[in-house]
Amino acid sequence: MELQTFYKDWKLLFYSVDRSCVKLYIQSQQKSNLCPSCNMPSSYVHSRYWRVIQDITILSLQVFLHVRARKFFCDHSACSQRIFTERPSDWWPPYARRTNRLTTFLKHLAFSLSAETASKVSKQYGIPASADSFLYLIRKEEIPPITQPIIIGIDDWAMKKGQRYGSIVCDLQTQKPIVLLENRTVQEVSNWLRKYPSIQVVTRDGSTEYAKGIREGCPHAVQITDRWHLFHNLTQKVEQFLKKAFLAIFLLVLQS
Repeated sequence: MELQTFYKDWKLLFYSVDRSCVKLYIQSQQKSNLCPSCNMPSSYVHSRYWRVIQDITILSLQVFLHVRARKFFCDHSACSQRIFTERPSDWWPPYARRTNRLTTFLKHLAFSLSAETASKVSKQYGIPASADSFLYLIRKEEIPPITQPIIIGIDDWAMKKGQRYGSIVCDLQTQKPIVLLENRTVQEVSNWLRKYPSIQVVTRDGSTEYAKGIREGCPHAVQITDRWHLFHNLTQKVEQFLKKAFLAIFLLVLQS
């Protein structure tokens, strides 16, 4: 299979291969490009320059695209931008150093693993990236807006185990977290619930603070003890009962 088949929108000028990477020298086949300011097409080339974009690997070899990019004049009289660079948004965003598909792959690693583990795994795929790079991808990701949830679950999570706790709220229909609250007080929980009157069902643990916060912030919602805490509490009670029963039996044996 020829390399050109992987880059159908581009003209492959030439390439070089060594032990660690593949370098592809390409240029766009489009005769014109749209101005990012006025969105008008232009085919009047101002100049050309080379830029390097990293792409996904081929046979575990790193791939670097040496793109012969063009700058165009904008002929539209009402446009304030006189010169612009072609922007193949389907391949990479402006000022990027990676293709969209490579960034997507690294994001999957970042959100599936810890930053340190993702850094180690990426090296095995021939795409070495530091742990800080994965943290940057996570922080850069835009948080989707919260819709009107109907069934939610609330539980605590440790910011610093044994010292500081917050609350996590999840949409049980989409099975995704919605928000992290700074603490687990009644006021914090009730204030957040008042913003979403669409909530009909709330699952929680046995906390009295959560129960009171739900009653104040969303009094019409049905409160349900979630399955994990229900079985966890049942297990604890059974263990306590068995310990007392075995202790009583042991004392009777000693007395007899």
